[in-house]
Amino acid sequence: MGTVDLHLHTTCSDGRYSPAEVVAMVARSGAFTLAITDHDTVEGLAEAEAEARLRDRTLIPGIELSVSCEGQDLHILGYYLDPGDPGLAALIVRLRQARADRIAAMVARLSDLGCPVTVAAVEAQASGTWAIGRNHVARALVAAGFAVDVDDAFRRYLRDGGPACLPKVTASLEESLEVLLRAGAVPVLAHPATYRLEPVFWRLIRAGLLGIEVFHPSHHPSDVRRFSDMAESWGLCQTGGSDYHGHRESETTPGSLALGSELIEALDRARTMVPDRVRSVYGRP
Repeated sequence: MGTVDLHLHTTCSDGRYSPAEVVAMVARSGAFTLAITDHDTVEGLAEAEAEARLRDRTLIPGIELSVSCEGQDLHILGYYLDPGDPGLAALIVRLRQARADRIAAMVARLSDLGCPVTVAAVEAQASGTWAIGRNHVARALVAAGFAVDVDDAFRRYLRDGGPACLPKVTASLEESLEVLLRAGAVPVLAHPATYRLEPVFWRLIRAGLLGIEVFHPSHHPSDVRRFSDMAESWGLCQTGGSDYHGHRESETTPGSLALGSELIEALDRARTMVPDRVRSVYGRP
């Protein structure tokens, strides 16, 4: 078991368990440092921080932003951010509206396909969070009897390129990294093996990327070696985590990857570089 898990999701985005419940799971695993990285929201950080203090654990405030780049939907993790930063808050509001518009359009498509779920039914599956995504639509389809399970809903309707799927409307890579850096965050590329990295990597570096998620459940040992070498070559910190959501088959449980405190030491060193990176890439705050 590891002592660190830097990629965790809660009910505040598309996870199954509340921030406090996720912190409790991490504590039971024996891990001592964790990061809540919900999609496009910092809503769960206060609850997670309170629970972490009760359990004598260290919480790193985080987020996972979706960004558009060269025809791909990249995910950027931001660590040590200021949850109250006004620039970050403004971006989150924009992303919230884009999510709502996307869900409404997907529901309309499903109705045309003979699966008349409603936006209200999808929102009910989201347990009150505004960070609504395809997982919540999938659960609504299952609840209405239009799919056997979430995997079936994705396979038939919601997969990338599926008949009811619409692309996300996201911020640009440069805007997203600037917002994260100005909010004090260390920007890290999540699960890089899932992308066509060659067309976008140099653009990520120029925009201020400071780390790569080397250790992820989807990564083969050869991926780990490749991304570790890449991080060393470019002077980037290496991070990792379970990417736990709580409702996926054969999911890696919180704190179960063999990740140690050296990741936190590297992340802390990258954190000291944030002010210089803001000045060199985007000018003075």
